[in-house]
Amino acid sequence: TACEEPLVTALRQATNVYFAKTDSSILLPVSDNESINRVYSEYEKIPSDTKKLIEGGGDIETKAGILAMYFGAEFEKSELINFFKSYEQVEHEVFELSEVDYRFQEYHHFLENNHDGCLVTKLREISEYDSWISNYFSNITQVKQITVTNAFYGFDRIQPSKDRRIDSYKNDLWENNSATKGWLPAVKVYGEGIFIEFNSTAIKSWSRDFSTKTEFKKLQEKALMSSLHEKVGVLSPAYLLIHTFSHLLINQMIFDCGYSTASLRERIYVSEDPETQMYGLLIYTAAGDSEGSLGGLVRMAEPKKFEAILRKSIDSSNWCSSDPICREQGDKGGQGPYGMNLAACHNCALLPETSCENFNTLIDRGCVTSKELNGDGYFDSLY
Repeated sequence: TACEEPLVTALRQATNVYFAKTDSSILLPVSDNESINRVYSEYEKIPSDTKKLIEGGGDIETKAGILAMYFGAEFEKSELINFFKSYEQVEHEVFELSEVDYRFQEYHHFLENNHDGCLVTKLREISEYDSWISNYFSNITQVKQITVTNAFYGFDRIQPSKDRRIDSYKNDLWENNSATKGWLPAVKVYGEGIFIEFNSTAIKSWSRDFSTKTEFKKLQEKALMSSLHEKVGVLSPAYLLIHTFSHLLINQMIFDCGYSTASLRERIYVSEDPETQMYGLLIYTAAGDSEGSLGGLVRMAEPKKFEAILRKSIDSSNWCSSDPICREQGDKGGQGPYGMNLAACHNCALLPETSCENFNTLIDRGCVTSKELNGDGYFDSLY
């Protein structure tokens, strides 16, 4: 049938021609048993055609036998049997989790030591770092191995849609929906990262004062009206701070860890709900090969090295080469797409859009350090 909607003219390379809809997930251990998790990590690397052959093998004994032939002597058959028992139990459970609930699970795994499997982490003692670190952060974790799946489920044109369900997007992807059986194009990548948990007492105290600022209230209203930020919900001072700090930290890390800016990505963990309270940030690499990376980013979280990077990142919030214009634009109501940034521009706090979770919006250097260093910035007391 003919489309009855009016024509809209757009430049071929305009940013509103295509709004990709993607979602990501971190592969978490399926069991508390390290042996099972180690098998699971290797099993996820098997090509999909081989997986189908194994999973169509019949009972657990047969599947374990086929997998044993694939792995050789790497695992005992008893380990593979235990893996399939645990794996099938997880596969048959139905989880109705919101985005916040799912990230809350990830958040807790980053606050533990995971020695083997799909997620390998080392939780550092905060006392290993300089004394000022504990005033602002609670935990720092070296994420030595991480697996991230990114799935594409649809797109918008001209204006991003609001309150549109994922099923609606999926139906537009395929000419014959019955043949696809609900699957989505996705890519699995391997890498490393650094997880930072902010001091909840300090961030709550700072948030109470920052939330009364006129500029923040205006930005909060814009975020509620925007369809780009449905996953954020009601914008909180904590989210604005952690998201801005993430951008500044990534921009600083590229000078020390050897990765380009586009090779690093962020994942924000912020929730004000008492049952899922979290104030965290994950910066990770996402390389397409199975080896992931060589430890350049993880090494940056070592004591004595990390303090210097953090301090440089905080210092960079004080000044932009476009100041005083950059600061003034934030004070006057915002800049960037739909005015969704305050003191933030391409000369100071923006990243390649593939690195940012929120289209390079909801950023303000003023929440990291204020212009007058009068306490409006979270790190003002450092100066």
